[in-house]
Amino acid sequence: MRYISNMFISWSMCEDLPFSVVSTLMFLQMHLQSQNHAEAALTLKLHSDLHEWDMNSFLPPMEDLGLPQQSQFQRKETLCLLILDYLGNRQSLFVTHI
Repeated sequence: MRYISNMFISWSMCEDLPFSVVSTLMFLQMHLQSQNHAEAALTLKLHSDLHEWDMNSFLPPMEDLGLPQQSQFQRKETLCLLILDYLGNRQSLFVTHI
C-alpha cells in the first residue's frame, strides 16, 4: 500500500504526464481493487483538475464510470461527488478498524 501511495505522489508531481481517461480508469480500478479509497479519490482529483467550471463546453461519455455526455461543469461536479464518496468510504473503513 505504501508503494502505491509513493507511486501516486511521484507520478502526480510530473507535469508532463498526460493524465488521460485511460490512465485515470486504469489507476482508479487498481486503487479500488486494493481498497485504497484515498488513492482512488486522488486519482479522480487529478482527472477533475483537467476540467473547467464551464457549462458551455461538453465532454463525451465516460462509459466505464457510467457518466453520460456532460458539460465540463457537470463532469467536474460529478467527479467531486465521487471523490467525496471514496473519501467517505475510506473514513468508514478506518472507523470500523479502531
